Amino acid sequence: MVEEALRLDRVSVRQEGITLLDSFSMRLFKSEILGLIPVNAQGLDELVNLVKSNSPVHYGYVWLSEHLVNDYRRPRKPENPVFILDAKGSLIDTMSVAENVFVVRDRMKKFLINRRVLNEQFTRLSTEVGLEIDPEAEAGTLSFFERKAVELIKALVLGTRIVVIRDLSNAASPDDLKGLMRIVRFYREKKKQTFLYICNDSEEAFSWCDRCVLMENGRIIKTLYSEQMTPEFLSRFPQGFQRYVNPGSLADDSETGGSQNPVFQISRLSFRTIRDLSLSLSGGECLVLMDLDHTLHESLTELLKGRSADESVTLEGQPFSRGREKMAFLDENPVRTSLFRDMSYLDNLCFPLDRKIPFFWTRRKFKRSIRQEYFKKVGPLIDMQSLYSLPPDECYKLIFHRISLQKPRVLVCVQPFSEVDLYQRQRIVELMNLLKKQGIALILLVYSLSDSPAVADQLILFRRGRIIRKLNKEDFYLYSSSPISKESPPK
Repeated sequence: MVEEALRLDRVSVRQEGITLLDSFSMRLFKSEILGLIPVNAQGLDELVNLVKSNSPVHYGYVWLSEHLVNDYRRPRKPENPVFILDAKGSLIDTMSVAENVFVVRDRMKKFLINRRVLNEQFTRLSTEVGLEIDPEAEAGTLSFFERKAVELIKALVLGTRIVVIRDLSNAASPDDLKGLMRIVRFYREKKKQTFLYICNDSEEAFSWCDRCVLMENGRIIKTLYSEQMTPEFLSRFPQGFQRYVNPGSLADDSETGGSQNPVFQISRLSFRTIRDLSLSLSGGECLVLMDLDHTLHESLTELLKGRSADESVTLEGQPFSRGREKMAFLDENPVRTSLFRDMSYLDNLCFPLDRKIPFFWTRRKFKRSIRQEYFKKVGPLIDMQSLYSLPPDECYKLIFHRISLQKPRVLVCVQPFSEVDLYQRQRIVELMNLLKKQGIALILLVYSLSDSPAVADQLILFRRGRIIRKLNKEDFYLYSSSPISKESPPK
């Protein structure tokens, strides 16, 4: 008989009069990997907090292992034995691996710790899943894959009943994700562990999960079983929904406003972990650099954001150090990192222009001219005195309007589809295609393919800092972002 690990029955959560979870019902069975695909972000944080911490509900019931742990009628129970595995992590960098696993936990009551015993216990657990990690190594020295693998081991040691894996592919390379999912499947099959896998990429969820549910506007709208987890089945949904579940199919094939002359070139560059890199990019073209093992992005962004005099990098035929102002950057999650909530919409829009126009902020006619031009595009929003009430969709529009106003020759985007829902991802694709039509070249630094095909013209795969493969747009189908099948056994 199949045991029920978690059940949410008609759960509603409201905050400040807004319904975030609306009659939310979901079942998760023991020893199952259930995929949760949120079409938009409404209620997602509240759902994770509810499963982990039994936060208050306006209505509904929550069962854990067939025991009622939370409902609207009485005070909630203590926290559930649920572990959250996400990109942020929970390890303490200055402590050893073994200490993080066995000492940093609520139920640790020993005053004297035998390090040899802890090291032996960790070695046994890590060897079980095919890992070779020094138990005395500081957690801060581990690679991304090793950190997440240690967290999975810690979840097992804590007696966790459910592991919630959230948006891990936004930070994990395909190699990392492949290794982590081998461990997940091992724990699912051998230890009867249960997993809730949250991601906004339907192809990825279909590759790893036993069953999937689709979440939109704070409620489950469809449960997909193994035989239904195919792009063909999703195509039966209304066109608007399919558009957001699989936005990669909506690539803009229209001509861009760029030229065929290279605007950005790298010739035989070797820098830190980068080895013999050569590439060329024309105006209005999008190049996706996919880092398969975390050896490219950090070194490349350090080079491009610094004032390098390296002659291997040229921008419009000149050394990069002379034309750096012609390049713009969008860091991961730009709504949080590049906007100033206390400043007005217009000041946020004009923020980078003082680098191009001397004494910009002392000449009011410039701002009046920009306001008049962009009022036609954004309407009354341009007169907002702060951004606290600006919707996320409008925040992304503001960011891309600012880039369009800045008119860079090259825009570098770091993980542009990280921590965004499917609606926002589609909006980002549309805005990127608009920049391409203006002749702006795009460089996307990513770990997973995600929605990149919808905007990309070239895809370059990197491993160990070297190019291992180049693909043009018509050949993207040759690459799969999920290189492991469900039948692949854990090592």
